[in-house]
Amino acid sequence: MRVRAVFVAWMLAVAGAATVGAAIGLATRIQDLRAAQAAGSSVEALGAALRVVEAVALERGASNAALRRPEPISQERIGALELDRERTDTALALTLAHLHRLAPVSSEVAIADLQQLGHRMRELRTVVDRQITLPAAQRDAVFADGFIPAVVDLLDEFARLENVLEGLVARSDPTVGQFASVARVASDLRDFAGRAGNIHIDLIATRGPISSSALEQLAEMRGRVDQSWSRIRALIEQAGADTELATEIHMIEFEYFGGTRKLYGRVVDAAKGVNTKLTVDELRTEQFPLLQRVLTLRDAALNIAAERADARRHAAMEALTTVACMALMTLAVGALGVVMFGRRVVFPILALTRTIVRIAEGERAVGVPHLDREDEIGQMGNAIETLRYNALVAEEAAKQHAARLEEARRAAEGASRAKSAFLATMSHELRTPLNAVIGFAEMIEREMVGPVGAPAYVEYAHDIHESASHLLQLINDILDLSTLEAGHLALVEEKVDLRQTLQASARMLAPRAEAGQIAMSVDIEFDSTPVTCDERRMRQVALNLLANAVKYTQPGGRVAARLSRDRDGSILLSFEDNGVGIAEADLALVMAPFGRAENAFNRTTEGTGLGLPLTKRLVEAHGGELFLTSAPGQGTIATVRLPAWRARSDVAAA
Repeated sequence: MRVRAVFVAWMLAVAGAATVGAAIGLATRIQDLRAAQAAGSSVEALGAALRVVEAVALERGASNAALRRPEPISQERIGALELDRERTDTALALTLAHLHRLAPVSSEVAIADLQQLGHRMRELRTVVDRQITLPAAQRDAVFADGFIPAVVDLLDEFARLENVLEGLVARSDPTVGQFASVARVASDLRDFAGRAGNIHIDLIATRGPISSSALEQLAEMRGRVDQSWSRIRALIEQAGADTELATEIHMIEFEYFGGTRKLYGRVVDAAKGVNTKLTVDELRTEQFPLLQRVLTLRDAALNIAAERADARRHAAMEALTTVACMALMTLAVGALGVVMFGRRVVFPILALTRTIVRIAEGERAVGVPHLDREDEIGQMGNAIETLRYNALVAEEAAKQHAARLEEARRAAEGASRAKSAFLATMSHELRTPLNAVIGFAEMIEREMVGPVGAPAYVEYAHDIHESASHLLQLINDILDLSTLEAGHLALVEEKVDLRQTLQASARMLAPRAEAGQIAMSVDIEFDSTPVTCDERRMRQVALNLLANAVKYTQPGGRVAARLSRDRDGSILLSFEDNGVGIAEADLALVMAPFGRAENAFNRTTEGTGLGLPLTKRLVEAHGGELFLTSAPGQGTIATVRLPAWRARSDVAAA
């Protein structure tokens, strides 16, 4: 019995070793074949993507020329523009099809980016169509000037997809990747050359002195063209001398660089008034074949890359076929041993594995197989049965615990809503009589109806007015805080000059600071950009923080308010004083409703503990944050940070 077991084990070991060897060989050849296929597919996808850039560049030039024409575009030219757009859409659709085929190979392929490019191009076309049918005087000059930069931005975003495809080719086959890089850089060269061409078209359209900005743009594009050309030459030398590419290099140097040098010299003369005969249409007609000449290098490099990828694919297929035949012979020898081993060990383990997976997926009533076996398989089955039972018990306990937590959460939310509703109701009920008390006290204090007699009554009326006003402010704060906690505060957002808001708040508190012998300063490090916010609420924030700074600063102290921007564009409102300060342990306390730090100065200073909590929630309602930095005896810095998007010009007020 033992000899047979040893023999079977030895046979299984031999068969397993043979199988592993065959599998490794097959896996290696399959990997080679997949790499070759991936290289070929990536080259095709890269070629399609580069043709998208070409099509967009052609459409960009045609649209820009139409926008620069002094008269509305004719139907004939509209038809030509539509052909350019159809070419772009066709290139996009073809590239999208290639990307769908590549998606299983690489998760880096961003199909959504390509779809977004098409969507944004269609949006630009809609505006272009409206503009080119109008006379030049009625067109949107801002859109016309920004059209080329807008398309350039789209192509710059699209370059990320080109980088991914170029990287896929290089990782699949570095040799093929060298020629793919040549094609990619040649496409970039064509795009930069097209941008330079559009700048020359603008010079012809404007017919005036060449501005410094135009000269800078031309210098930048020429620099990019030269840089791309140098990189192309370096890549071709690195890949090895190739007759076809070497010929293309010489032809492009002669035709493109030589031809554009002469043509653009005429453009500069025309812009200066030396030659007034050159028109936008004539420039585009002469310029187009020169620009397209660059693409012959791109196509030649893509053809070489595709041929080399195809050759590698054929070689990998032949190698895979050979290894597969050898693997079949090896597997046939070990088949009997594998079957025997599978029936006794592998299949039971697979059955137990499926059982474990079903239990892990929540199927607790599943039956566990092989419980009656007395070997290791049976022990494993019994262990899984124990695991299943324990999981069933734990799941029931978790359900009960979750139910208790949900019940507690609902109770807490109900209590919070009841509290907020009670505070809001009471605040409304108290404000009406308080307003009457304040009004009548003010009438008595000012003796509006007639003298009250004893002067002490006037002082009493003043005290009543002050106390009722303080109580009304407290009730208003409670009402605002309750509204914020209930989530019912609606911001009335508009474009606001925060500089004026801060200065107005400082002026309101200046008398109080002067009475307390406190120096107050306002530092504005912010431009005139309007900020989208609720002006009344932001004024309330500034008043609360300034009032706190003045209140807790002793005579002879100073208070500084500052409006500025952070490095990331966030809007910063800071209020700094050198008053009594707050201990670190009390910072969280003062942010809670009715919370006040305990110190000798607080005990002689009135306050309800609602200012900071209310301010914090108003800032958070604007999507901002409130920070406190303080230390006893050193003062306090309260900083309000509003998100940068609130100062963007494209954000509409609510």
